[in-house]
Amino acid sequence: MRLSRRNWILLSVAAGAAAGAALLPWQRILTLPASRWFASGLDANPAVEAVLLGLDGTVDIGQAWLAGEGAGRDLDALVDGLEALLGEADSREAVEAALSERIRREHADGTLCDVDGWRLSRTECELAAIRWLAFGSLAAAASAPAEAQSAAETEPGKPPTIVEVSNWGPRGTEQGSPFNVQPDGHSGLWFAAVNAPSWVKIMIAGREAPTTVLDRVVTSGLFGEDGYRILSTPGSYPIELFDPVSGIRQPIGEFVVHPRAERAVLEDGSRAESLCPVSAWGPDRTRAGEPANAQPDGSMGLWFRTACAPGNVRLLFGEDRLSMTRSEFGLTARVPLALIEAAGERRIALLDVDTGQEMAVGLFRIDPP
Repeated sequence: MRLSRRNWILLSVAAGAAAGAALLPWQRILTLPASRWFASGLDANPAVEAVLLGLDGTVDIGQAWLAGEGAGRDLDALVDGLEALLGEADSREAVEAALSERIRREHADGTLCDVDGWRLSRTECELAAIRWLAFGSLAAAASAPAEAQSAAETEPGKPPTIVEVSNWGPRGTEQGSPFNVQPDGHSGLWFAAVNAPSWVKIMIAGREAPTTVLDRVVTSGLFGEDGYRILSTPGSYPIELFDPVSGIRQPIGEFVVHPRAERAVLEDGSRAESLCPVSAWGPDRTRAGEPANAQPDGSMGLWFRTACAPGNVRLLFGEDRLSMTRSEFGLTARVPLALIEAAGERRIALLDVDTGQEMAVGLFRIDPP
């Protein structure tokens, strides 16, 4: 019998966000570009925006659900349902709590959806669908107002500020590795900036890149030959915000292309395409029914230190395939309690879903209680 709940759990107990050991999907804002949902009623609620921007590892779930049980559901209808659920929730904690409670209740009363052999709560499937529809539906930039907005005053010696950029990303990739790939094939960059002038442009390595401006986010990325040149050449590339009306350039940071890391040698002697060796991982043992590195939902957290991993990577825990989340140093995964109830050894490996390549990592030991 297959597990009734997929280990990654889109939204865990909100209180777990304060736990240092928790492997939560909203640990940082990830590489979700601006999209249609910003233009919906949700754009008035930064707390909802923060939670949605933080969903990781959900694209395949959203696509699969929309192609099956969720066929015909559009973004507007899904957003309306989300707004009805959240009501007056006006803080990130309140949003997380409301969603977590709904997900727990749906698992308890059987309000579930089937995706790729797994059973998830209806809300989990709908959130994954919102994430995907937003990811693949870039909004058109607003038309420029008749008069240019003047640049903010700055201190002497400091570069002028067009608009405050509070965060941006992703800030780097590996040589030859596209990132945050959009439906048209370009690698997407996002910049958190409130009320940026709609005519501003993102400059990458001194060249103007296609730019979309919305209320809270500016998006751009690596396109065409310029993008190919940057991705193929290790180095640091300056990112700037450019106001063509006033001629002002505002430095934002540098995008770093790291040299290609050495790929792992697989058990058959071939070289992996996207998997790098795991230099350390843990924990590697526990007692039956007692999760080491316990997570707020009762599962066990595993971490893997590696220099690279494909976007569509899974953890093989014995015969079970589990989703993984990227972190600053490598990968993390949740192992459901049901998988560690019996003593014995479980083979640990990483799977590149797109190529089918498996990289053996080691054995996990489950001691008798």
